[in-house]
Amino acid sequence: MEKLVREMLHQIIENKVYDEQLITTYFSPQYVQVVNDTVLDFEGFKQHIKKLKEVVHTIRLEILQTGEGKDCVFTKHKVEVLLNDQSTHTYKVMAEFLFQEGKIIRCEELTYLVEGKASYNLGAVV
Repeated sequence: MEKLVREMLHQIIENKVYDEQLITTYFSPQYVQVVNDTVLDFEGFKQHIKKLKEVVHTIRLEILQTGEGKDCVFTKHKVEVLLNDQSTHTYKVMAEFLFQEGKIIRCEELTYLVEGKASYNLGAVV
């Protein structure tokens, strides 16, 4: 499962191209993401990723720590974002990914801005 999370973060988050088919490879249609106080269902998550691809020039993600349990993976990772307007933002993310039948069905995430302007709300960076 940890390998799947690492692959997903690289293939979907760091990838410059929105690929809905790739999203369905990793995520269940029943997927729910809770980020801080925001809840996204599967359709909302796909729209969020699509919007990120429109405003983000590059994303570099570094996994700092992981842990694996029964049907879940925890990560602590750093996300460095360069937006199309050339502003940079760094986030620290703590996430719990829950699996069902080999796909991610839920993610509970705490994301906070380490560096950059708080006026940019990139929401669930994952």
